[in-house]
Parts: sequence; C-alpha cells; structure tokens
Amino acid sequence: MKNKEAAAAANVNLHTARKWKQRYQQSPEEYVPYKLTNLVPSRPVSQLDDRHKDHLVKFFDENKRATIDDAVKGLTQSFENIEIKKSRVAEFMKNECNLSIKTISRHPTARNIPTVIEKRAVWVEEWLAKGMLYLQNCVFLDGSGFDINMTRERAWSARGEPAIVETPSGRATSHTVLGAISSVGVVNVSHERAWECEEKKSGWSNQA
Repeated sequence: MKNKEAAAAANVNLHTARKWKQRYQQSPEEYVPYKLTNLVPSRPVSQLDDRHKDHLVKFFDENKRATIDDAVKGLTQSFENIEIKKSRVAEFMKNECNLSIKTISRHPTARNIPTVIEKRAVWVEEWLAKGMLYLQNCVFLDGSGFDINMTRERAWSARGEPAIVETPSGRATSHTVLGAISSVGVVNVSHERAWECEEKKSGWSNQA
C-alpha cells in the first residue's frame, strides 16, 4: 500500500502517515501507531481485562525477547472468542501492563547459580582476611569479549526494571579487551585479537 493510500485508509494527512511509517520501520516493537481519536470516551469497551493483563505480564516475564505479534498470538490461543489488533495490544501493554521496551542486559546462565555465588563469597572472605583494601592496595583486571549472541537486542519488561536475558555465554573468542584499574584511575587497557594471541603463544613456545 502506498503512503497516500495508507493515509486515506487511516484518515490522517500524508505527512502523519509518512512519519508513522518512518518511526515504525526504525523500531517496529517500540512504536506501533494507533489513532489518538480512539482514546475518546466513546470508544468501544476493550476486550482486554485483568485476566489478559496477568497473562501478558507473565508471558513477557518468561519470554522477554517475544514481540507484540507473539503476544497477540498468545492471547488468541489462550483465550476463546478474542480478536484483537496489534496496535490495541501494544497500547494495553504500555498503559495497563506497565511494560516498556529497552535494550537487553545479558547475564550468563552460570552467573547466579548457587555454586558460583558460594565460590564468590568464599573468595571475598579469604582476601578480606589477608588485608585487602579496595581503595588502597588493589588493581582490578578484567576482560570483555565481543558478544556472540547475535539475536534481538531489545525486549519488554516492567517500567523501571532492566530487561535481563540469560544466555549460554556472554563472551566472544575472537576479540578480547583487557583492562586494569585502581582507585587512582585506569592503569592500562589493551585489545587482543585471536590470531595475535596465537602468535604470541607460538613465540613463547619457540623461546622456551
């Protein structure tokens, strides 16, 4: 459908139709246009109620990468005799379910399992007993790999809460950024690529 035809079908001017299309193409999940005139008191009674609200909140809590299309499909499969538009579901999610879309914060699955938490606690207790003072005698080293989970970057979650998705791994093997920092500032930062690491290892082996 051309812009002019879409504008006529939606009963809006051509400029508004073009703006809606542009915003929707940039972020289909974040912006689903719906006519503001539908918000007047004379609008039909909504098909969605607290049952659907509970369903959607639970649905996105368990499937944070799900889309609005997935939500519509889930509603029609879970409730009988319901026909609902995507724009109405998007409006209901934002206004009634208190959901908003945001960039995903990935946490590796192993990060918060009981054994790992216990190991972290034991490690902290051991170093505290040795007199480690974060602000006086510590240099922190860390490495950050490029993300290998090339999937959807945005997800739905309650307003004010991060959209956390557990992944098998949050690190890549091809590139690594290493950093050292202390209370006085950054000590050093370096970038290593996979083949450079292999060349260094090979050189060390030859020297040995």
